Amino acid sequence: MSDQTSAPESQKPPRILVIDECQDIQKLIGAILSPTKVRLGFASGGEEGLRMAAASVPALILLDYQMPDCDGLEVLRRLRMDDIAMYEAKDAGRGCYRIFDAFNRLKLGAR
Repeated sequence: MSDQTSAPESQKPPRILVIDECQDIQKLIGAILSPTKVRLGFASGGEEGLRMAAASVPALILLDYQMPDCDGLEVLRRLRMDDIAMYEAKDAGRGCYRIFDAFNRLKLGAR
């Protein structure tokens, strides 16, 4: 049995960073991805997400579009990464969320 904490980074499962202030969205993404072998990190805002991404570059970032401290566009501009999926969640009532692909709506790339 191998210990993931001592394995080289290249042998560890990929890390996904979720940047979203909404606890419900974080829980939903965590529940969806928990059966996979990815390592998940969660940030509750843009500034925290920037710090976490700088400390350990993730394989993928799932990024909320609207956040109170630093919106997704500003995070995207400051990170300058290719592997970011930006989304916008709208409360559709009754605790349900509709997810919109912010890239398709904004036509903005990372580079």
